[in-house]
Amino acid sequence: MKENNFNNKACKKLQNKGTPINATAGNCCAWTHKNALFNKGAFDSDGTGQMCGQEVAKKQRGTNFEGLREICCANEGADSSGDCDSAAWPKGPAFPMVLAFAADED
Repeated sequence: MKENNFNNKACKKLQNKGTPINATAGNCCAWTHKNALFNKGAFDSDGTGQMCGQEVAKKQRGTNFEGLREICCANEGADSSGDCDSAAWPKGPAFPMVLAFAADED
């Protein structure tokens, strides 16, 4: 991903196309961009939330794709294949459960 400047279009052919990702099969960074979480209602309706230890807002400047990815994937290994799924448009089979977990503080 770094060699493509985190351009999703350049990496499209490498993204998951329906086969579930096996977490034991490789090393990747499992994160989701804040816009996907806001669009799916995982954050408060006031347009704010906590992500990777960072306060984020739906219309906040300064938490761009690369900046937020750097924070969320700070411990990513050198052998990482990049993002586990499309961070801007996640489609993994567990994504609905991830949303439910993210939206419920209890």
